[in-house]
Amino acid sequence: MRCSCGGDTRVVDSRLIDKALRRRRICMECGNRFNTLETVMPQTERKPKPVKTEPAFVTAEVSAKIKQKKTHARRQLEDMRYAKEDTDIFDFDEDIPWMPNQ
Repeated sequence: MRCSCGGDTRVVDSRLIDKALRRRRICMECGNRFNTLETVMPQTERKPKPVKTEPAFVTAEVSAKIKQKKTHARRQLEDMRYAKEDTDIFDFDEDIPWMPNQ
């Protein structure tokens, strides 16, 4: 437990009151004395989590999804290749000002 000044505290006295524990504390840095009241929080009723009866994954579905992603990636690469061929970015017949003459 820490004091309002930020220092560590130690317990001077503890007493049981009803269903709580009252502790008298003193700050080791500033000498401030204060009380704390500690109670036990009642347990709430816990409900069990539902049990899954289906398998974690179906191998046919997983393999179909992987095949779909591979096909999509392959199509993207082909589209990029065709776009690169269609543009004349790499046409070196012209003089390029940033390229030194050889």
